[in-house]
Amino acid sequence: MQQNLKKNIPNLLSLFRLIVTFWLILKIVQGNFQGLLVLFVVGCASDFLDGYLARTFKWETSLGKILDPLADKIFMGGMFVALTFISPIFPLWMTGLVIGRDLLIMSGVFVLWKMKRLKKINPSFVSKLNTNFQMLLVFVGLISLEYNLSSIYVKFLLFPIAFTTILSFIDYGKIGTKILFHNERL
Repeated sequence: MQQNLKKNIPNLLSLFRLIVTFWLILKIVQGNFQGLLVLFVVGCASDFLDGYLARTFKWETSLGKILDPLADKIFMGGMFVALTFISPIFPLWMTGLVIGRDLLIMSGVFVLWKMKRLKKINPSFVSKLNTNFQMLLVFVGLISLEYNLSSIYVKFLLFPIAFTTILSFIDYGKIGTKILFHNERL
C-alpha cells in the first residue's frame, strides 16, 4: 500500500504542474505578475522532480508515462500562449513554433503507439536542452514584465531557442523514422 502511494508522487507532481499552469495563465492574462516568478520556478522544479523520482526510485506508472509529458506540454505551451497574448515581446511565430513542435511530436508518438511500435520514449539531450532554454525564456519574460524591464534579453534568446526547438523536432523525427521504417521498437 505504502509503495503504491510512493509510486504516485510523480503523478501528483504532474497534476500539481497542471494546476499551477492554469493559475499562472489566469494571472498572466489578468496582468497580475506578483509572485508569478516563484510559482513558475516551482512549476519548473516539479517537472524535474517528478522525472527524477520516477526514474531513480522506479516509481514509473502507466498514467505517469502519459501525464508527465502532457503536463510538460501544457505547462510550457500555456506560458507561451499567455505571454504572447499579453505582450509583444513574445512573438506569435515563436509560440507557433513551440506548440507546433509539441503537437507534431505528440502526434507521431500517438501513431507509433497505436501501431504498437512504441512502449516508451525517453527525452533526448537536445530536447532537454530545448526545454531548459524555453523555461529560461519564460523566466526572463516574466522578469521583464513584472519589473517593467527592457525586453532585449527576451529578444536575444528567441533565435537560439528557435534553433534548439527545430533541432529537437528533427531529433525526434529521426527517432520516429528509425522506429517506423527500420522495424525497431522503443
